[in-house]
Amino acid sequence: MSWFKKTHFGFKIKRRRGADTPDGLWRKCDGCSELLFVKDLERNLLVCSKCGFHFRIGAREYIAFLTDEGSFEELFSGITSTDPLGFRDTKRYVDRLRENRRQTGLGESVIVGRARIAGHRVALAVMDFAFLGGTLGSATGEKVRRTIVLAQEEGVPLVIVSTSGGARMQEGILSLMQMAKTAVALADLADRKIFFISILLDPTTAGVAASYAALGDVILAEPGAMIGFAGPRVIQQTINQELPPGFQRADFVLEHGMIDMIVPRREMRERVARLIDLAVEPRRAPERAPEPAPGAGVPAATSQGGVLPEALPATGGGPAAGAGPVVARLGVAGPAVGAGPAVDAGPAAIRELEPRPGQMPGPVQTPGPAQAPGATQAPEPAQAPGDAQAPGPAQAPRSAQAPGRAGIAPVRPPRRRE
Repeated sequence: MSWFKKTHFGFKIKRRRGADTPDGLWRKCDGCSELLFVKDLERNLLVCSKCGFHFRIGAREYIAFLTDEGSFEELFSGITSTDPLGFRDTKRYVDRLRENRRQTGLGESVIVGRARIAGHRVALAVMDFAFLGGTLGSATGEKVRRTIVLAQEEGVPLVIVSTSGGARMQEGILSLMQMAKTAVALADLADRKIFFISILLDPTTAGVAASYAALGDVILAEPGAMIGFAGPRVIQQTINQELPPGFQRADFVLEHGMIDMIVPRREMRERVARLIDLAVEPRRAPERAPEPAPGAGVPAATSQGGVLPEALPATGGGPAAGAGPVVARLGVAGPAVGAGPAVDAGPAAIRELEPRPGQMPGPVQTPGPAQAPGATQAPEPAQAPGDAQAPGPAQAPRSAQAPGRAGIAPVRPPRRRE
């Protein structure tokens, strides 16, 4: 009988179309293999809530949580790469660029512009590993350089977030030149004492790690980020030795002094703002010059009653203002006769001598040993307009004056050597 025979095995389940779990709802952690709900992962800034593993993050997402809301202004978006070498491997370089622009929505591997971080104005550049591995091409280097110049011109701190596989091989030597170009721009930035923070994400290697990423005043890194020049596999094959555990990871490079600190992603914004607070002092108003003490403008008298040449005040705006340098050139210490205050030959007595109309500074007189206290030198007679020129390098000095009153001898200028 048929009921003794088993005609069907197991259960037959009908599946309805579209009942399968849609893609993109779950993501496996590379650190602990835990399945994470994508919405929860995004709310946690792409950091595993179980083990703290930091997933790679796009440039726009990084800008969104690092800067103040609505403060970012993108600049130089029109600078894009071309194909100067006509490069082709398995695919043409122009086709690779077109495909990456379509997939990422980016024009280049870096986004630059102005922004605010906790109220501080900054010049910001953030790289994206999704665009050709964050490689450094001609357009990327030019956008980074212009961001550095922007920080110089506006006097604001510079923040560069790096994640890159190195120089872009499709552009050859042109991509390698960007290392030197950005390094020179950062040297000018350092000369102007402008603060520069470099943030390293996973991975930061090769040409970027060997240029602007390693030149920050303070270098921060996310936990577990790979930082180095050549990859560990290449190094191990070259030296034929086992590499230490954690080689080229953030903890390893911090221990060896290549970076300054490791900062989790959720704390990065607060830490950057704190560093800017400590490094950038607010501009102070210029302090007023202290008022001179009473009598500070009086020339110092010598023990013989004369006046030192460097103590003579510069008076007037015409030829009389040059009396001090003339005295110094002739090598004579004494009061300059002419416009402005003069010092008498007496014991530091100061009085005003009013010159006659048309009178110009004459040669310097020094008191003689037989001069009576209080005796004064008679003013020089009016000179012709043509004789008012002070002696210069190409003009011979005037002849000595005739002897004056008792005990006062004219001072003869030194003879010129032929």
